[in-house]
Amino acid sequence: MNIDLYDLAMADQAMKSGRNLQERVAYVGRAVLVVASHPLEGLDRIRGRTEIVLCEHLSSVAGQKPSATTAEPVKNLHELLDVDWPCPLEEGFNEAWSDLERHMAASGLKVGEGHDADANLARVVWCAVRHMDPQRVLETGVARGVTTVLTLGAMAQSNGGLGRLWSIDLPPMMSGWHEQSKVLVDEIAWPDWTYIRGSSRRTMASTCASMESIDIFIHDSLHTPQTMKYEFEKAWPFMRAGGLLISDDVEGNSAFVDFVKSRRVEKWFTAPKADKAGMFGVALKP
Repeated sequence: MNIDLYDLAMADQAMKSGRNLQERVAYVGRAVLVVASHPLEGLDRIRGRTEIVLCEHLSSVAGQKPSATTAEPVKNLHELLDVDWPCPLEEGFNEAWSDLERHMAASGLKVGEGHDADANLARVVWCAVRHMDPQRVLETGVARGVTTVLTLGAMAQSNGGLGRLWSIDLPPMMSGWHEQSKVLVDEIAWPDWTYIRGSSRRTMASTCASMESIDIFIHDSLHTPQTMKYEFEKAWPFMRAGGLLISDDVEGNSAFVDFVKSRRVEKWFTAPKADKAGMFGVALKP
């Protein structure tokens, strides 16, 4: 794995807020080139940046930001799924996470930083897959592929290894993150992985239709209320009863809480991330 050394904290903050002027100017320059070479993708990126600005500056767009409902997300997941706790399968996650830590440490990086899934979210995804034995999992947002490779590993040990993962991804424009898109995923080693490049606005409807049904949906793409609501609403009709919706970065707006309440979902929670700011949400479809 070839991962260049760079300032993860600067890249993460610049991607989310655009407060670093140099990075903002560089982003605009790259966006102009993308618009020229790939007009639709470039326009989708501009729309995404517009959504971010609106959410940051208009409280009416963001809505009421949620609070965490639990400090023990992994335990709550098992209660929500009505499976044994402590988890008899958790050691498999510990081994997979340790492998990722060693793999990335060799390049001077720490797993779970920046746009990568943190340990709490990753553990929830792993346990959900192992206990639910899903046939079809959909995720939006890949970044370097932490959640992706953990999901694929858990699926290989579930349902006789017959499950498939679909990943919709518009790679970040930020220098470093853009070059490292899905770098952790060996596509040859995972033939049961379908990668769809593009924004969820352009690809999600057709992807859901081709999947026909969804056991687990993981949102981890653009965390604006507009995009989150769009993705939740597109995936939900295809999700089976008892299917799981997992959303990263729910802390910035009310989209997740508004959605589960509008669908009268009774079993859901929001929880803090491990070792970094932010929250994620989990909901069980009735």
